Amino acid sequence: MVLATGTGPGNDGGPDSGANRTSQAYHDLRALILSGHYEPDLRLTESKLTTQLQVSRGTIRSVLARLAQEGYVTAEANRSARTRSFSVDEAVEILETRAVMEAALL
Repeated sequence: MVLATGTGPGNDGGPDSGANRTSQAYHDLRALILSGHYEPDLRLTESKLTTQLQVSRGTIRSVLARLAQEGYVTAEANRSARTRSFSVDEAVEILETRAVMEAALL
């Protein structure tokens, strides 16, 4: 395994810098997906994501694997990933669950 040793701001090249870059890329990409920046069922290519997030392909692969485990994207074997799309039934179920949880907080 190769650790990131860049010299950018906030990156001292220490042992945590690779983990920090992966974590930041994960949070950035997740935020972009949740904000609607990427439309449902859009193919996410590693090359475009590496340029946009300014991280390595290995980092993007880790981020996409985590997002796939969490259900934000669907992984395609030997390809990239796609943003997840929801059926109408899934969307209704999510909204109903959210309404129940929000009511419980009051």
